[in-house]
Amino acid sequence: MSGSLGRAAAAAATALLRWGRGVGGGLRGPGVRAAGLGGSGSSEHLDALVKKDKAVVFLKGTPEQPQCGFSNAVVQILRLHGVRDYAAYNVLDDPQLRQELLVLAGGNEE
Repeated sequence: MSGSLGRAAAAAATALLRWGRGVGGGLRGPGVRAAGLGGSGSSEHLDALVKKDKAVVFLKGTPEQPQCGFSNAVVQILRLHGVRDYAAYNVLDDPQLRQELLVLAGGNEE
């Protein structure tokens, strides 16, 4: 993961934590939505995804089975702060979406 992508992800996690403070409950349950992608990966598509839910995370894997250390850290941070109502998108299911996120973050995947 590049430095700029890591900084962008850290900023996103910080914003989610601010939003999630005081929200009760655990991570698992009906609030976590593993959302289907099925889109074009365009900027308009990403805009629609993040506007659809109050909180959105893009993970490698799912909240139940993160596939990288950063995704696992995001899930653990959300759990620690009691954030339970969010949509989770598995970028490994849609390479085009994953690439679009990397481009928007200004980074390259290593």
